[in-house]
Amino acid sequence: MDHPGSSVPVLRVYRLHSHVWNTIFCGWALLMAAGHWWSVLFAAKKPTLADYLFSSAYVAIASISTVQSLRSFVHLSKDSIEVSHVWGSKVLPFDKIKGRRRYTEKADPYSTPAQHLVLESSDEQFPRIDIKVKDSYRFDESFYNWFNSLPDLDKMDGIEEPRSKYSNFSLI
Repeated sequence: MDHPGSSVPVLRVYRLHSHVWNTIFCGWALLMAAGHWWSVLFAAKKPTLADYLFSSAYVAIASISTVQSLRSFVHLSKDSIEVSHVWGSKVLPFDKIKGRRRYTEKADPYSTPAQHLVLESSDEQFPRIDIKVKDSYRFDESFYNWFNSLPDLDKMDGIEEPRSKYSNFSLI
């Protein structure tokens, strides 16, 4: 990589930690779906619309969660960083990185805050990249050394501590 201060080797891929939890979730979803169909298969009950909807929803949610886990990664190549997930990916070339930011997202007082690492683009053609770190990616020390070597835009803006953003997700 040709970014100054870079210590990340070429071609690094960071994946999610959640493979085990998604496997457990899939097993749970299949058990829930089987539970809905147990009475239909081994009793005289006729299947209802709820049986079809609930069992389909369990399997669909488990499938999406598993695919998300397997398709989510942060890829550092020779000249860019790519963040990919099930809904798409964002690529930002190293020479288009303006700098970095950090913020913490707090959903409610009872949940663990999620730290976000943000790479701001200096070119409108490339999107800013926001990486949610909360126990998700297996970043190593060399990734953080590279990230910290980028210009700190929060410090340039006079923000000394990482900002906090509140999410209203817990209100749903």
